[in-house]
Amino acid sequence: RSFFRSMKRLFILLTISIALCGTTFAQMFKSESTRKAGEQLAKGNIQEAIDLLTKAIEARKDLLEAYHLRGNLNAMGGNLTAAIADYSSALEIDPTQGHIYESRALYRGFRRDWAGALKDYDSAIINGVKSDRIYLRRATIKRDMGDIDGAVVDFRAALSFNPNMAGAYVGLSQLLEQEGEIDTAIVMLQDFLDRYERNRDGKLPETKGTVTGSINIKRKGQEKDGSQAYLVGATRSIETNASSSSDVDSMTAKMEQTMNLSLAYFGLGRLYAKKDDLEKALQNYDKGLKINKDDPLGYKLRSEIKMKKGDLT
Repeated sequence: RSFFRSMKRLFILLTISIALCGTTFAQMFKSESTRKAGEQLAKGNIQEAIDLLTKAIEARKDLLEAYHLRGNLNAMGGNLTAAIADYSSALEIDPTQGHIYESRALYRGFRRDWAGALKDYDSAIINGVKSDRIYLRRATIKRDMGDIDGAVVDFRAALSFNPNMAGAYVGLSQLLEQEGEIDTAIVMLQDFLDRYERNRDGKLPETKGTVTGSINIKRKGQEKDGSQAYLVGATRSIETNASSSSDVDSMTAKMEQTMNLSLAYFGLGRLYAKKDDLEKALQNYDKGLKINKDDPLGYKLRSEIKMKKGDLT
């Protein structure tokens, strides 16, 4: 269970760090208020950007975009309550904004409002947001709600949009492991990663960007074992020449795929470790860390294997 929680936290962190940071929001918003806020954000002045948006909202100016962007900035700073409230205000103005439902669903899910998150994902899809990523995210919510069959359907729906989506294979393998199907999970991940490596002639991608800061958000409610879950991790800043929201979305999807590939290698390594194949476990941990050298999960898992092998140094 602790591994599942780690994987879910890492997936959510990835979305916050990449989708909301390191891009020029002025490129994605058209109104005067949000353009000015985007210019401040591009300079790293997040609070100044929020202040400009708040003034616009108080003046009843550019409300839809102002609420949307302020919601993004509040989420970036870890204030998920304020972010959700801003998204809700935007949706009161225009309830057909599918991408805003998607954003609100993400943070409702982290706050454990699974029913609200699932409803938002459904609304996002109804309002035209149909992609591998939204089905992947809805699948994780269904899994958390105990709807295993529904989760499998959505993971496979994600793969119908993108047959090489690493996050979907990670999710399906976790469900198989949960059901005790360790060998089947290994075959699934191994086949996917072998195919991926063949298509790239064995070359592995590497995550891009600079780690610039950190976020630490307490998750609402306690875990079943009495521990408290936190969203903890580094914020990755990425420079981009993207000129539209679709360009930013494409860049985000590519980065998510790369980082989820590292999780796929970590997951496969951990499955091999459960079968006592320590060498294959190490090989996969090494590959995962080659992709994302900043991921503490990989070092934790690899250290456990080295300890088993007696390599204490």
